Amino acid sequence: MVPTRHGLLFLAVSLPEVGGAAFWKKVADVAVWKDTFPIVALQDDSILMLGGCNQSTSCPQSQVWKSSDGGSSWKLRNPSAGWKARTKHSVAWLNSTVLIFGGMLATGGLLNDVWASHDAGLSWTRQATGASSFSARAAFGAISLGSGRIVVLGGSGSLQLLNDVWSSNNKGVTWTREVANAPWAPRLRFSVVVLSSGAVLVLGGLSDESLLSDVWSSVDNCATWALQSAVAPWSARAHVGVVALDGDSILLFGGADATGPLNDVWRGSRLGRVWHPVVGSSAWPTRGISGGVSRLSDNTVVIVGGQKGGTVLTDVWRIATTTTTTTSTTMTTNTTTTTTTHTTITTIARRRVTTTTLTMITTATTATHTTTTTTSSTTTTGRSSTMSTTTITHFMTTNRPFLGLTVSTSSSQGRLVSSGAATTTGRVTSVISEAPMVANATRTIADTTTLTATTLQKKHV
Repeated sequence: MVPTRHGLLFLAVSLPEVGGAAFWKKVADVAVWKDTFPIVALQDDSILMLGGCNQSTSCPQSQVWKSSDGGSSWKLRNPSAGWKARTKHSVAWLNSTVLIFGGMLATGGLLNDVWASHDAGLSWTRQATGASSFSARAAFGAISLGSGRIVVLGGSGSLQLLNDVWSSNNKGVTWTREVANAPWAPRLRFSVVVLSSGAVLVLGGLSDESLLSDVWSSVDNCATWALQSAVAPWSARAHVGVVALDGDSILLFGGADATGPLNDVWRGSRLGRVWHPVVGSSAWPTRGISGGVSRLSDNTVVIVGGQKGGTVLTDVWRIATTTTTTTSTTMTTNTTTTTTTHTTITTIARRRVTTTTLTMITTATTATHTTTTTTSSTTTTGRSSTMSTTTITHFMTTNRPFLGLTVSTSSSQGRLVSSGAATTTGRVTSVISEAPMVANATRTIADTTTLTATTLQKKHV
């Protein structure tokens, strides 16, 4: 933030319906693909799809496809990797290494091999197979932890569904069974995600009896588990896409429930105990996603293909969870020149999806007088139709750059949780903190020096 002598920077936080057509963008439809398979994002934000097949070949194949532009274009990186062609496998990224685990052969046989690539899928080395590896399985979960450990969980074994946990500390060369029977029900086609704190969540899937909507967490590298939600508010489903965001929040995409494929989006927090719907129907067609979703380092989320009933989808969709646009307008009168710059930042982070609008109002005067500028913003919560309006009145003269700021807020619910100010010198004489928001509530912040910024934030109660 840059201090300005004749300016005011105002931040208004709102919760738009991120996930609708205005936010999602279709960036590709790869007609050459016959099917889509799990993807993994690398350190340089390139994306690999492991196990692809094109229209001129049978499926599955041991192909490796790569995108270096966020999914907009794809090139065949390796037409025939060293590992056997498979489906229902898992992939992971760990310390500059791409890993592929297990899965099912076209004949129905199950695999427990582990292969590694240190050159983004161009060449591969077998890490483990047979007795040195985890038991053979398909439609399971696999994750990498910050400690350098990789973990395999659940899935479908040769005779039954599984709820065991295996780990490796040497990139899959040897494996140890950490948990024979976790407290969550044996399942396949579920989702597993690692939060920024290192906590691991297991969500939904399909058990022997039914579809699931439970959420379990582990904070000790999958050694022990705690039930966070027995029945989450989203419908019980399998083939769900999940990504972790900053601040231990997560986004859940689509999947398939008892009614068929879905394209809704949910935001979770507090280890999956709290959920809010973001959008009921996204711009992308309904689908089961499974391993075809990933988050890039710039907070872009990419969805690659999937299945809608018996139809294979080969489209690629992207949403930038942080975007910035700036516009500037200047108005001049015989005594005053006012420049207003609006910067809008849409962010999915922590427990909310927010749009932040920064308005910089710069006024230059040629005579001693008072100029009044009013800025309004509208807030819509992510879970209700509550509206909140904030009005700022900025008084400025040549001799005294800042005389006062009056903030009038009207809302039917919520609290004004923080309001702060930054100055070039001196200090703000009063701030608003934990003040209940009521209709037409008015507070005044005053300072004898230049006020460069004030921040208002609304918290749901």
